[in-house]
Amino acid sequence: MRIKVIYNPHSGRRVVQKNLETIVGRLLLQGTAESIDVYATQGGKDGEEAAKSLRPGEYDLLIGCGGDGTLNQLVNGIMKGGCRIPLAMLPAGTVNDFAYSLRLPCDADNFCRMVQAGQYKKVDLGMANDNYFVNVAAFGMFTDVAHKTSAENKSVLGKMAYYLQGVREVQELFSTLPVEMRSAEKNIRGDFMVCIVSNSPSVGNIRRLMSKAKVDDGLLDVLLLKRKQMPIQPRDLTAPFNLLEKLIKREIENDPGLVYFQTRQVDFYTPADIRAELDLDGEAYGFLPLSIRTIPEALTLLVPPAAENGQGKSL
Repeated sequence: MRIKVIYNPHSGRRVVQKNLETIVGRLLLQGTAESIDVYATQGGKDGEEAAKSLRPGEYDLLIGCGGDGTLNQLVNGIMKGGCRIPLAMLPAGTVNDFAYSLRLPCDADNFCRMVQAGQYKKVDLGMANDNYFVNVAAFGMFTDVAHKTSAENKSVLGKMAYYLQGVREVQELFSTLPVEMRSAEKNIRGDFMVCIVSNSPSVGNIRRLMSKAKVDDGLLDVLLLKRKQMPIQPRDLTAPFNLLEKLIKREIENDPGLVYFQTRQVDFYTPADIRAELDLDGEAYGFLPLSIRTIPEALTLLVPPAAENGQGKSL
């Protein structure tokens, strides 16, 4: 097996990356891989460009090491470059939402065991305008926290860095976005605080936020939070924590202030003078208007044996 490794040396607390040397050495010594080429990203969209440059048949497997943002770049490179190489993800980010949903291993022993077992799974992708996303597309309250938080803070503080950045952005709780949403299931117009379209249950480190989501069901899960159902006083700093409590308790389907449904395609519009920034897997990708659709079984992903991950059907 010929393997290409692309890793982000700055993801998360830079702990899991230390396992890479062990993993590479073990795969070579055990004969699982006949050759392994390793590339460290330099910043920007470097990961996407590196994956995009891969030629069909050049390698048998791409191992990516990083967080959700790194995964997003690699998937965009794979899809836009046309290589469609199978991907194995070594989660090394601060949150790792998508990896958590599939229970992907981050230690050397289990990761090498997964590569040796060679069990692949077809998973869906989302497409937002001209860009792909693996886990989530979002805009509104707090959705730009991931790319506003510095790499230094992420590596030192871990998940706490996101919470601290969120506190800095608390003024966003007092603003809304006028949004028009169109889909086959629902057409809605109103003021919303946050809009999330997810491919997996885990979003923003809230595990199982999207209670119906599956990565291989051909559907995307949509969550919108209405402003008018959640009155906030100018000095009420408990509001974000009340919201988090409601989300963590999975009360989204029974709350009139929350809209939650599944769809294959959804479009969002804002007035021309409103700039709503789009976040894909923690990466900034322009502004609305936005058309999102699901691409069923678009990515071939290496996963742990079914007995270990318990996640749906496998190839």
